[in-house]
Amino acid sequence: MQNIAELHSQLAMAGLSSDAIQPLMESLARVETQSAAICRPFMDERKTAEYFQTLEKSVLHETLSDWLWQVDVQGNYISVGSKVKESLGYEPEELLGKPPFAFMPPEEAVRVSGIFGSLVESRQPIHAIENINIHKDGRLITLLTTGIPIYDDNGAFAGYSGLDRDITEERMMARDLERLDNENRELSSRMKAAVDGAGIGIWEYDIAGSLLVWDDWMYRLYGIEPDRFSGAYEAWEQGLHPDDMDRSVGELRDAIGGGKPFDTEFRVVHPSGDVHHIKASAVVQYDEAGVPLKMIGINYDITERRHLEDELAASVAQLNALYEGIPDAIVVADVETKRIVQCNSAAEAMMEVDRTVLLHRSIHSIHPPDVLEALLCAFERQAKGELRVIESEVLTASGKRIPVSVTAAQVVVNDKPCLIGAFRDITESKEAEQAIRLANQQLQASEQQLMAANQQLQASEQQLMATNQQLMAKHGVQGLLANISAYLMTPVGEVLDESIEHVLGLVGSFTKADRCYIFQFTDDGMMVSNTYEWCAAGVAAKKHGLQQLAVDEFPWWMERIKRHEPIFIPDVSALPVEAKLEKEYLEHQDIRSLVAVPVSIAGFSGGFLGLDWVNSSVLNIHEDHIPLLQLASDIIFGSLNREQSAQQIREREAKYRAIFESIQDVYVEVNLATGTIEEISPSISSFGYTRDEILHRQSLDYYVNLEERDRLISALVDRGSLRDFEAHFLTKSGESITVSLAISLIKGVPDGLMKIVGTMRDISERKKHECQIQENIRLKNDFISSVSHELRTPLFSILGFSSTLLKESGSLDPATRLEFTSIIHDESVRLSSLIEDILTISRIDSGKAKYSSQIFDPVKPVSAVVAILRRQAEEKGIELVEEKPDREHRVVFDQDSFKQVMMNLLGNALKFTPKGGRVKVSISGAEEMVSITVDDTGIGIAASDHEKIFDRFYRSVPSALQIEGTGLGLAIVKDIVEMQEGSIGVQSELDRGSQFTVLLKRAEEAADEVVVQSRVTE
Repeated sequence: MQNIAELHSQLAMAGLSSDAIQPLMESLARVETQSAAICRPFMDERKTAEYFQTLEKSVLHETLSDWLWQVDVQGNYISVGSKVKESLGYEPEELLGKPPFAFMPPEEAVRVSGIFGSLVESRQPIHAIENINIHKDGRLITLLTTGIPIYDDNGAFAGYSGLDRDITEERMMARDLERLDNENRELSSRMKAAVDGAGIGIWEYDIAGSLLVWDDWMYRLYGIEPDRFSGAYEAWEQGLHPDDMDRSVGELRDAIGGGKPFDTEFRVVHPSGDVHHIKASAVVQYDEAGVPLKMIGINYDITERRHLEDELAASVAQLNALYEGIPDAIVVADVETKRIVQCNSAAEAMMEVDRTVLLHRSIHSIHPPDVLEALLCAFERQAKGELRVIESEVLTASGKRIPVSVTAAQVVVNDKPCLIGAFRDITESKEAEQAIRLANQQLQASEQQLMAANQQLQASEQQLMATNQQLMAKHGVQGLLANISAYLMTPVGEVLDESIEHVLGLVGSFTKADRCYIFQFTDDGMMVSNTYEWCAAGVAAKKHGLQQLAVDEFPWWMERIKRHEPIFIPDVSALPVEAKLEKEYLEHQDIRSLVAVPVSIAGFSGGFLGLDWVNSSVLNIHEDHIPLLQLASDIIFGSLNREQSAQQIREREAKYRAIFESIQDVYVEVNLATGTIEEISPSISSFGYTRDEILHRQSLDYYVNLEERDRLISALVDRGSLRDFEAHFLTKSGESITVSLAISLIKGVPDGLMKIVGTMRDISERKKHECQIQENIRLKNDFISSVSHELRTPLFSILGFSSTLLKESGSLDPATRLEFTSIIHDESVRLSSLIEDILTISRIDSGKAKYSSQIFDPVKPVSAVVAILRRQAEEKGIELVEEKPDREHRVVFDQDSFKQVMMNLLGNALKFTPKGGRVKVSISGAEEMVSITVDDTGIGIAASDHEKIFDRFYRSVPSALQIEGTGLGLAIVKDIVEMQEGSIGVQSELDRGSQFTVLLKRAEEAADEVVVQSRVTE
């Protein structure tokens, strides 16, 4: 009992509350009492023997958790109680014949067997020996063993009989208490180091008692000694800077009233007179009725940061509005002429006169005549340094008299002595003087009330002492906050992610939670995702399955989060009916207890920090810990928000830089007055220049026509901006290109000079394409005309002859009817061929032309085409020759489209070869390609038309020949051949015939079968 009392004292000194210590103490006392009761009978051997004999025969043997045993002289079990299964997981039969040491770790077995051997030699009883055993499932079990020697009927030593008790839980509890004590000591040390390193002060304000409790850093932040701090709320107000007092006090009251969170900045004045900027944030704790009880918050010094911000703001203000931004009216007057030579906008407003009018008036005109004489005398004294500030009046254009204080000094403007005066409207201060007099009277009346309040303050000092003790008891959570602040002070990017995960680990470990995590809402507040997670050892992660969850799936939960209410669920099974969906979801994840602390960003819900317990219910978190967890959540989310803002700035800067460096159009800035190029994008390289070659050069150097430049400037000045304005510029190579300008005229910052800003786009190719489009339109119109003619001629023939056959079939002889039928058939074939050409072009253009790669010898399809065209050649009197190769040459090509290619080439050759001419087709082979050549002795093709003849609708036939055709045949041949990895070429001269050569891919010699692979050619 003495050891338990000492442990109680140590835990209390470590800061644990009596509520937390008492259950542990009661459990340890119960264990000690039970152990004493068990061991007491074994102090006497005779009583012990009787005890065991009685116990074995009693019903108590079956109800106790202890289990009985007997071992022989060698130490092997000869009898084991059934309760052994509850302790070690073995059936009694599994232990028989084996020594207890067989179920111990090796080192423990050596230790215990040595003790047992000593006892056997001296026949001594076994008194409460602790030993470690291995459970059947591998766990380590601590047993308390007690036994006595037993003898046979002849009095010979026969072994031991005794009982074992499982004391594993008691020993684990003792170790936990020892670990808790060590952790408390370590946490106290780490908290002090972290707070000292981060410079964070922690405070608690008892609202009802108007009492403040500060830690050591708060005294440093306010520059006062602890013994000089009364602890009253007014003591905090007295430390505030007068200019910040009303605002800060108002924000504090708003936070207490529930209006908004307390998150502000203010200045404090140290007793030494030094002014420091303080960042403060806090949360309000309410009772069950919603009455505010206390505030808990942190302060830290941001003076250096504010000084840097003030310096930056001052620099910007000086650059942008040093003169015009002064609130006082500034007037500069010539000493000799008394004329006003300069003034600011504040002077215009005060005098109710436009600046252009005011600058032509005398200084006398802005003052009432009755004060002018005294004012001029005062100005003279000011010039001599005898007076610094003058109080007088100015007269506005509407006749209003405004009281002002005037500060004047001598200056030189345009080499002339002048007097500069700053006129400050003191109307409000005059009115305030009267208000101050009235306030002084009220202040005197308030002194009596203050004296009464002082008495209440003295009475509250004792309450403050008690509150301070409570604050010290919470130093564990405060240390956690200090560690969080230290870890999240400056990290960014991946380091920040690691720091946040580490911080979640700190929070989870401190609270003994199984998981600690962060959920963040999307910008529209409709979805929520688990973005960070820490899990205790052996607890499965859930983050990846908790992404983009719809908020409306958890109405009860999310409604409280959006109202910025913390959620504390000690027992999930006890959730109310309205939280049915949340209860089912949490129980599905085996969550027993949960805490969720919301975070507000700019007045909106940004997300929440959550803790849940899976393996057990929440043990050491209570309602009064929630505000401190709220502070931890605010710090974590504050770091996330800072990183997100910084990342957005970096991404935006990188995006604009990437746009500037990768934009294809040329971005340019030109000074309108000087014509100097002040900025140019790297895309100027498309004009042949480097950026350095263009910067700070005259834009005039790059215009092809200076008159065009003058028209551009004139139009820009008139309109302010131009779109799609075409101009001509010189590239570095001296080439003239056409560009499209999209430019605007803007005023530069901060110099105020006009600049031309915009982009240039090279549209030279577009201009060429426009010309090509016009040419294509012309060719298309020619094609339509030609196709119409080609369609009309066979159609008329078919209609004419078919009509004759229908009307006069009875009078026509069979030979005539056969002739007419043949003509109709030939014209139908001609019409079908024309339509097929048009459909083929359409399929190619739409990407729907389908070809099957086949391996075949081209001789057979060539012979088939020659046979088809043989009659046409004979009718025209043309010799059609097929020259076959000596050996087989197989190609990879679509066989049907190959026939179409040969039909077009041989058909063209017959069409453009006159009577008596010759057309020859031949096949030859090389290593990788097979060549099919069509030669004719026709009219030939001019060299200038060799490339054009493969264009659609193009025909190189002299108009005098009147040879029918659409200009599609060779275009179709070229598309079919090239789409199957072949090529076509032409050699020809006018009146000397033509030679068309098609090169096709040779098939591999090893390919014995025809391989077909269908594909859609795009």
